[in-house]
Amino acid sequence: MRSPKEVGLPARPKTIPPTTAKAAEKAVTSGKGASLPKDLLEDPRETAMRALVQKKLRQKKDVARTEEAGPEASEPVDLLSVIRERMGAGKPIRRRT
Repeated sequence: MRSPKEVGLPARPKTIPPTTAKAAEKAVTSGKGASLPKDLLEDPRETAMRALVQKKLRQKKDVARTEEAGPEASEPVDLLSVIRERMGAGKPIRRRT
């Protein structure tokens, strides 16, 4: 597994700056969450990760695409029935001797 530095992410801050912690605590205790500055709620690591993803998408390098779930969701799968089917439920169990 690669380290965050190897994939181009910034170093993780060791602690939260005291001003950020105090502002967040004040907003929570006062019940005025709307007064908390938006920049305190943003994670610079997320921004860096998004930038890295965009860069890799442009370079078409190390990109794995997944299917997006659309508005029409498929029927839920009964996992137990699938397991039973694949394990051969109903068949006699063969015992080793």
